[in-house]
Amino acid sequence: MNGYLPNKNLVFFNPGIPGVVFTHAANYYITVEQLLRIQERLVQKTANPVIYIEDHRAKKRISQRIRLHKAV
Repeated sequence: MNGYLPNKNLVFFNPGIPGVVFTHAANYYITVEQLLRIQERLVQKTANPVIYIEDHRAKKRISQRIRLHKAV
């Protein structure tokens, strides 16, 4: 069974549309079949192409809710 153990989160997104559609946590094994199945389901749900990449951000983003809460 071929698979992948990512060191960073796998981030699924729609090109040209802001925001993340789905994230697969780092250090959890995932097979090629699972990656393709997830991608196909997301394409069906969003009706747009879906791409995934390994997240290489040095500084993680904080959620909008936390940012807004701190600003108030």
